[in-house]
Amino acid sequence: MFDSAAESGDSEDEWFFQSIRRYEDLLMYDVQGVISCAVFRNDSRLLLASSREHAHEVWELSVPEKLTAGPDAGLTKDRDFSLITAAYTPNRTKEMLVMNSKVVLSGPKGVCIYNIPSSSDPTDVMSHILDIRSDTVDATLTQSESSIYSATDVTNLTDFNFNTNKVSLLSSLPSQINREDRDNALSVSNIVYRSGKLYIGLSEKGITYVYELGTGKVIQEITAPDTSSGFWKVDISHDEKFVAFANSNGRVNVYDTRKLSEAVFDKKKEVQDHTISNHQIQFSPSGNLLSLSGYSKLVEVFDVSENSDGAEVFCHDGHRGEQISTILTHLWHPSQSKLVFSADDMGTLQAWRFK
Repeated sequence: MFDSAAESGDSEDEWFFQSIRRYEDLLMYDVQGVISCAVFRNDSRLLLASSREHAHEVWELSVPEKLTAGPDAGLTKDRDFSLITAAYTPNRTKEMLVMNSKVVLSGPKGVCIYNIPSSSDPTDVMSHILDIRSDTVDATLTQSESSIYSATDVTNLTDFNFNTNKVSLLSSLPSQINREDRDNALSVSNIVYRSGKLYIGLSEKGITYVYELGTGKVIQEITAPDTSSGFWKVDISHDEKFVAFANSNGRVNVYDTRKLSEAVFDKKKEVQDHTISNHQIQFSPSGNLLSLSGYSKLVEVFDVSENSDGAEVFCHDGHRGEQISTILTHLWHPSQSKLVFSADDMGTLQAWRFK
């Protein structure tokens, strides 16, 4: 299912040899299908959702030991991804989460759950076990310790409790949003869970509502400097010190949540197609590094820590094929420092660790 991606031409060979000075690790693979999203199950397992023509699949892959063994491990036995389990899905997957041995998928027909077989199970096929909801199209997802939250707008945000298998509507949220926003900008681009709170980003405006689950109240409203246009996405650092906004017109801002009056990071990206919405903004597990993708073939990494000047610390330019136009998804490894996985719109998966 995987083939090592072969680079051809003198310029590609030159780039590859030059990259040795920039990367600790750099692995490239061609995948049969375009990867729409990815999530780590644990440090050594990665789940991918891919589509090709009319076939849609979810794969559980083992992460190459070469990437996790450490720099002093010497030769490693496992130097490639290997397929552990898989499933066909009726439709493409927009977002995906993993909770224990279950994978939660969001797509055109709603939100559903598949079971991931254990290593002792004779089958290697994930099985559909439950539909959480069928009233949404491409809902965004996030998870707490015991619940899955999904929404397309602020009026249909729901909580699915894994312990009780019950779905409940967070009905107190819409009434706490001012009338203008309720009437004109209800769509949710993404939700982030942190420490008992949901950070709910509106797609049509650079506004994030901080909803405290324990009290059912919106305790804070965080606004980007320019909320007039573009498709907005948001991420929150794991320690909740920073909130990052990025829109489809190329505006990127990061704020210290303790001092929202002035951005600690402000950048304007060049955007060729102003209708894009596959841009991504992600904080590293440490919270000090911010990664951007979806504006071009590049994945850029910036230092947004308190004592930095927001300088770019790395730019991954390994997605180099002429037919490639953009990066569809990227994610940080949950525990390996400076290790990032990225996938482009031609089905190339790359794993890279920068120096």
